[in-house]
Amino acid sequence: MPTLPRPDVDLYYEISGEGPPLLLIPGMLSDSASWLPLIPLLAPHFTLIRVDNRATGRMQKCAPFTLEDCVNDIAALLDHLDLNEVHVAGHSMGGFLTLMLADRAPKRLASISLLTSAPINGPRNFLLFDQALQIRRNADLPEGFWLRNLFPWFMSPAFFSDPAYLDASIAASQAYPFAQTADSMELQLNALTGFNATPYVKPLPCPAQAILGANDLLFSEFDAKEALAPIRDLKISTIKDAAHSIHWEQPQNVAEALRYFALNAP
Repeated sequence: MPTLPRPDVDLYYEISGEGPPLLLIPGMLSDSASWLPLIPLLAPHFTLIRVDNRATGRMQKCAPFTLEDCVNDIAALLDHLDLNEVHVAGHSMGGFLTLMLADRAPKRLASISLLTSAPINGPRNFLLFDQALQIRRNADLPEGFWLRNLFPWFMSPAFFSDPAYLDASIAASQAYPFAQTADSMELQLNALTGFNATPYVKPLPCPAQAILGANDLLFSEFDAKEALAPIRDLKISTIKDAAHSIHWEQPQNVAEALRYFALNAP
């Protein structure tokens, strides 16, 4: 798989599909594999470019970094691939990076989609991930216990109707060969600490939408709409029966919303 050498890290990315370019930026604790439910739905319509952020996936051998370093990696990839008129979708923290990319490389973007994301970086969400890290490092607790405590924040109540779903999801996360380590998790958490989204809450250079989850606990519909309100001409929609991991719970609806918006963007 291709990588792009950067001054202090090699940026890992994957390209698949056919059509106009759609860049997919993952959120906290996630890498390029987090988009797997959407690939078969979007690849017939777009050339998909999926990246690993620093401290995730195949990019875990890195020094301390900032979110600015991550967005500079992505902008460098667009330069390297000589891509213009790029549609961009960012999930959660990837939505922060999407807004930053709109500021960093405005002329390269054709449309923006924020998935369960808004310019909010409140102390509650940071505390959640910080405590998850501390639980993970507690050797007295069973392996995977930290994930069992995080999943209720990511998934809708219906997900827990069958305990087998949770057990299978935790087992798959632990078996993933490029699973994020605790040290890498700390690096990513530190990069998120103190991030100020305020400079990026402004008119965007291209058509933009936000897709929210009705059951999202991290970025509630009310809080997200309030934070997104200052961004003029932003289209906001909400998907029922979806929590924070919206593209895992409702991949068909998310893919349809991405496809329709990008292909019909003025």
